[in-house]
Amino acid sequence: MAAAAGADREAQSKIETSWQEVAADYTVGWASLGLAAELVPDFAARLEAIAHRAVELPVIVYTARERRADGVPGQLIMAVPYDPDCKTRLLSAERLGAGEQELLSKFAQSIWYLIGRDVLPHPETAGRQFHTKLVGMTGEKLVEL
Repeated sequence: MAAAAGADREAQSKIETSWQEVAADYTVGWASLGLAAELVPDFAARLEAIAHRAVELPVIVYTARERRADGVPGQLIMAVPYDPDCKTRLLSAERLGAGEQELLSKFAQSIWYLIGRDVLPHPETAGRQFHTKLVGMTGEKLVEL
């Protein structure tokens, strides 16, 4: 029991200590695997390729705050949970640096861990509560466009 509580604190600490670094460059959102494939057709084939290994947790969607010259949002990255131990597959049209990969992967894994432990409610069943609790751990800037 103490080990689980320690792991819960570690995951929550990861979110609380890294959210500003994530939010500096990205807006964070979430979607089911199916909805993510519908919203971003360019990623649909890549999402389908790992769908058989995906777990029932949300895809974490990172949208770059920096806009392109035509006003369209910049880089889009999806963190997809797969296998029972919630490995992360980052999908992006652009190459990611090692530090960025680690930051975004660990941030998503911490969210998934806390959902699995019922510290955060699952967004598919309690979307508003999930949003409220996540913003309470971080800040509104994490989810603001």
